[in-house]
Amino acid sequence: MLIASCACFCASVFFYLAFTGACANASTFVLRGAGIAQSEAQAICEQAASTCDSYSLVFWPQMDGSASRNEADTGNPVYTRLTTAKLDKDGFPITADTLLSTLSIECDQLEYGLLSLASFLALLAYPLAFGVFASIRCRRFRTRETMPVPLTLFGFTVPALVAVAATATFASSLPEFGRYLPSVWSDFSAWASAAEAASDSVALIASTAKGATDLRLLFPWICSVALAAGSTVLAAGAMRGCARWDSGGAAHARKDG
Repeated sequence: MLIASCACFCASVFFYLAFTGACANASTFVLRGAGIAQSEAQAICEQAASTCDSYSLVFWPQMDGSASRNEADTGNPVYTRLTTAKLDKDGFPITADTLLSTLSIECDQLEYGLLSLASFLALLAYPLAFGVFASIRCRRFRTRETMPVPLTLFGFTVPALVAVAATATFASSLPEFGRYLPSVWSDFSAWASAAEAASDSVALIASTAKGATDLRLLFPWICSVALAAGSTVLAAGAMRGCARWDSGGAAHARKDG
């Protein structure tokens, strides 16, 4: 069971990296209203190319998910989705407010970064479970008065290392996910606002019609979360079996003694 949990965790990491890699350099937006026609999309692309920021835009129909740079297309498609580079030439993020102020495009951004945060937390649960289990199992080294000093120090070192590793991992994720957290952690109203904004963003992703491009993007995320949850469940089963075996061995030793 332990080997199976490790295999699931490694597969989950693979799909997580695939998802984050696909979202690393682009941002996707949903146009408000009923969308725009091909001629209007072409005009916006020309305006974007002539601005000082020189945004690279790609419009595509929402339902079929097929990308198009507004070539001549029969059927006069209505473009409802927009993809841009994640950063402009100066290194600043391109957001819905950026598009509104520079190109007068009213849209909402699909915050796939929130999905990355969810899969990251699901992955983090796996090593954290092992850390908590090791800390609990080392309790015997901290509580027995007759325990040798090196083992006592070991009993205190393990939970300390787990706490440091968890803190360091969380701190290292702040550059990537810090924008979804309040700047002042003691402000509970800011946490409520952040939670509301996150729920609205997830609801927008869930309610947006899924084309082929969306499915190709969301498939590795679904696999990552499912495998991360499965690996944690399998690890919990393995740790429970280890605890039972240890308890049974201790009881047998007391009986023989």
